[in-house]
Amino acid sequence: MTALEHTNPRSIVFRIVSFCICLGIGQSAGAHGFGQRYDLPVPLTLWVMGAGVTIVLSFVIVVIFTPVSYTHL
Repeated sequence: MTALEHTNPRSIVFRIVSFCICLGIGQSAGAHGFGQRYDLPVPLTLWVMGAGVTIVLSFVIVVIFTPVSYTHL
């Protein structure tokens, strides 16, 4: 396509209508459960805190082992 086709109002309208039709064709999704309900073996707050600590520790490890370069200042 050329640059003129991108700015053509018909082309823009055609793309918008095509997009809206594609959105309308899709079917609704079913439930996301795949079998039995699974409960955590620990309380939710402990699980969330453990996930947060894991993320913080991963950033700390990256900061410690990444060399600092001041040449871009």
